[in-house]
Amino acid sequence: AAAGVVGFMGAALGGPVASLVWWSWKGTSQAADPWNELTTQLADLQQPTVNTAAVGVLGAAIAVAVVLPVAWVTTRYRGRIGSVANALIVGGYALPGIAIALALVCWSLGVSGATWLYQSFAVLIAGYVLHFGAQSMRASQVAVAAVPRRVGEAAAMLGARRTRRFLAV
Repeated sequence: AAAGVVGFMGAALGGPVASLVWWSWKGTSQAADPWNELTTQLADLQQPTVNTAAVGVLGAAIAVAVVLPVAWVTTRYRGRIGSVANALIVGGYALPGIAIALALVCWSLGVSGATWLYQSFAVLIAGYVLHFGAQSMRASQVAVAAVPRRVGEAAAMLGARRTRRFLAV
């Protein structure tokens, strides 16, 4: 049974890698200088890789910033409004990513005055926040729960207002 599981996982993980190696070899073997062709192709991938990583990091930071107040409310003050907000954020993760993407495209093209948002960076980040908000919500809830309530109470006794306590503590 273990050999079957290991074989299946090996095929599932090794199959795409083997296909990538095969097509890379096939594409570069017909070139006059295969090594030069391969390095040129890898150099062409550098900028898209950096752009993808930058958008991912920025999207994650914005998702955490958007859901942090909700995570704070749901962790510190249990109530109906916080539970509804939590359910709405978590519900975004249940939707398929393509459904969120198509909804944002239809919205940006269908609302008058919003057509400039079509294929924009803002819509991409909004899609990331809608889809991955649940993951950042749970991480934020764990982080808020890890901070003892006494720290916030001590800051309040020292004169820090709510906004300052939220941002600093």
